[in-house]
Amino acid sequence: MTGFNRIYVFIAACIALYAFPQHVSALTGDDDTRNTRTAVYSPLIRTLSISTGAETDVSNAIIKLNSPERVTISFDELSEERRYMCYRIEHCNMDWIPDGLPEQMYLNGFNRAEITDYSFSSATTVHYVNYRITIPSPDMEITASGNYLLTVYDEEQPDSTLLQVRFSMVEAGALISGEVSGITDIDYRKGHQQLNLCVDLQNLNLNNPLSEISTRIIQNGDYINTHILNRPLRITGSKLYYEHDPALIFKAGNEFRRFETVSLRYPTMNICSTSFTYPYYYTEICTDEPRSDKAYSYDRTQHGAFRVRNSDVSGDEHPDIDADYAVTKFTLQMPRLNGYDVFIDGDLNLNCPIEPMEYNYETGSYEQSLFLKQGSYNYRYVSHPVNSMTLNSDSSLIEGNFYQTSNRYTVLVYLRKPGDLYDRLVACATIDT
Repeated sequence: MTGFNRIYVFIAACIALYAFPQHVSALTGDDDTRNTRTAVYSPLIRTLSISTGAETDVSNAIIKLNSPERVTISFDELSEERRYMCYRIEHCNMDWIPDGLPEQMYLNGFNRAEITDYSFSSATTVHYVNYRITIPSPDMEITASGNYLLTVYDEEQPDSTLLQVRFSMVEAGALISGEVSGITDIDYRKGHQQLNLCVDLQNLNLNNPLSEISTRIIQNGDYINTHILNRPLRITGSKLYYEHDPALIFKAGNEFRRFETVSLRYPTMNICSTSFTYPYYYTEICTDEPRSDKAYSYDRTQHGAFRVRNSDVSGDEHPDIDADYAVTKFTLQMPRLNGYDVFIDGDLNLNCPIEPMEYNYETGSYEQSLFLKQGSYNYRYVSHPVNSMTLNSDSSLIEGNFYQTSNRYTVLVYLRKPGDLYDRLVACATIDT
């Protein structure tokens, strides 16, 4: 690598580390010594994306066991050279803690694979290498349902994690149906939503479903705010009915905000300016304001997701390698929230914001710049008590709660019979409002 390239990568790393911190292990919020959330631990790795081949990217990747479905993991490293990286997977229990299950019980093949699918960026100001992993693969066949943690590491440093990703394999063992309503047990068409669920166990033949079944609900792919259902209200035949349980009630939130940097030649959706000052593009999102005291306004969003896109290239056939990076500035104009930090939240930072926005007293605004790849993004603003070590953040103070909000609820049903060595994932369903 030439001297210029070394300087280039170093500057890119510094801006990346400042603008978009990736390391989250210091704020796990619990006593477990290992944080198993989807996370990036290298400042040079950017734009971690997880897809199941559906229309939109998902942050909670779940596919059927023994099916043609695949999980695709994509990420960039800011570099001009390929790094030799490998990955391995671990089976986890329903709480995402590695359960020590022997590899031969969930895997056919070796639990180590080299990442060989990679491409160099094309005609971009920021040079990077895009890597892709597909799971399961012919050399790594998964044979058991449940939760999994995939870990990526440098070939020469197997004990140093570069990034990790959660995904799940589900059996065709049960069926889930349900609905979401703004009429809840705590308010009537105000700031909450409540689910009613039915889980049909079909032919699972359980002796005691009350102790063998556990159901989890996740709103908009955010695992931090998982609600746990341990007991149904009633059982009729093979069907479990979950109703009038506090764990079925969620804050409704508000629609995610949106912006697009699909072009860096001119401002696009919700972008007020775009420019180039060597060696980076700079974009500025139009100034935002709090919405908690405003009327609800519907907007079709992707529940916090993002999609890499570049309209500056004809056809946009290869956005993974022809999309550029830009220093993207967010501005939230509002009085300072005493006792709270304010963060930008969404899949753009893996639903785990770490670096709070800076408050500019001259402009009366919260400000932060993130180093983001061109694309279409969802985001929102959340608040968090100062010095609190928990990861739970709340969008209520800034975004508000409206029962009409379009949310996506993922329902997961786990089974563990007496004598079983692991938690089986026997059903999964997505319920949209």
